Amino acid sequence: MDNIRENIESRSKEAARLQRDLRRLHAKAPDTDEAWRRFSTRIMVGEEPKENSQLSIKSPHILHPYHFAAAAVVLCLFVGWFLFKYQFPMLEEPVQVYARNITDPDNITLNNSRGISYVLAGNPETTSALQKEGIIANETSAIFLATDSRRPSRHESNSSMLTLNVPHGKIYSATLPDGTEVMLNSDSRLDFPENFVGDERQVRLSGEAWFKVAKNTEMPFRVVTERFSALVLGTEFDINLYNPELQYVALAEGSLAISTDSLHIHTSMHAGQCAFVDAHSDLRVQDFDVYPLLQWRDNLFYFNDTDLRNVMETLGRWYNVDVFFTSQRHLNTRLHFACDRTSSLAEAISNLNTLGIARITLRDGAVYVK
Repeated sequence: MDNIRENIESRSKEAARLQRDLRRLHAKAPDTDEAWRRFSTRIMVGEEPKENSQLSIKSPHILHPYHFAAAAVVLCLFVGWFLFKYQFPMLEEPVQVYARNITDPDNITLNNSRGISYVLAGNPETTSALQKEGIIANETSAIFLATDSRRPSRHESNSSMLTLNVPHGKIYSATLPDGTEVMLNSDSRLDFPENFVGDERQVRLSGEAWFKVAKNTEMPFRVVTERFSALVLGTEFDINLYNPELQYVALAEGSLAISTDSLHIHTSMHAGQCAFVDAHSDLRVQDFDVYPLLQWRDNLFYFNDTDLRNVMETLGRWYNVDVFFTSQRHLNTRLHFACDRTSSLAEAISNLNTLGIARITLRDGAVYVK
């Protein structure tokens, strides 16, 4: 009985094995070429494998040529911005190097200590009134006479004061009561007595003036400024006080002594030298070509190896116009430039632009340098 059961089980196992072998023989073989083609296609198009897929493959990121071109453009822009910012920095706000004086009068005026003001414009009535005061004046020059009725004793302590004001865009010549010749540049003021008394002939200056001092060994001539004074016997010199950072005295002939008020520095000068006084009243004297500094007397703008900032300040003062720099790289650009001061502002700007140093424009009544 047991033998029969064992034979039946053995034959059943053999029959099952034969069935599996028959299915294997009749099964369709897999197409490996088609499987590889489908796999390659999914990789190229970036298709993510399905969740139930047994093979997990990460889709690659394909870079196209335009990606490299875009990256190159961004890099060039960054490098250009960096060089521009640190090599040629632009100012966030324009720098104003000269501000227009909105209260500046149109004419030259003469005021006396009695509160009377005269406009020196050649008016016949004004001319007649001044002649009675011992003053011969017109729109370009004046002579102040020391008449017998007005000439005080040398030992008198004071005399009535006169103030001569020259506005922007003008120059004016005056002969003082002692015979000293003075030429005032634009935006300048000279205070002087109707007659010189005491031990010195003293005047007070703001702005710029050229002096040809009448010689008087017994009565030296002194020019007083806010920061220093110059004492002379007889000589020719120019004093420029426009720039508070650096004022100067240029000596053309003779000699003079210069002293600063705050530091009590005293020094002497001779012809062909220039004394510079800075904002701290420090004084230095050096040999200097004074020729360019004196050309304004002939109504010329004349700049020799001068920075553009100084040039534009001078133009702004003469034409009484606001001047702005929109780029700081041009402030210290040095140049040689000459121009007739009787020309218009537009002509002066045009002449400057021919140098090709900067682009200067006149817009809305102001000058811009960029």
